[in-house]
Amino acid sequence: MLPSLYEKLGADNIALLVERFYDIVFSHPDISHLFKTDKEVIKEKQRLFLTQFFGGPALYSQQYFSTKPIETRAH
Repeated sequence: MLPSLYEKLGADNIALLVERFYDIVFSHPDISHLFKTDKEVIKEKQRLFLTQFFGGPALYSQQYFSTKPIETRAH
């Protein structure tokens, strides 16, 4: 079986990619205003997402999606 992109890149390189990318984004005068959330929060969320997307651990889903059933209330 072929190694995943996550295995090829490694966790450290994914973190570095995200770090450098968002440093550029947040310093760009034409697009930086589009990001209202704290830069560190955005970078961490993107790192978790790319880790999972590239075939690594499901960190994004574990952090941002609940596995608990949705509670419903009678109207």
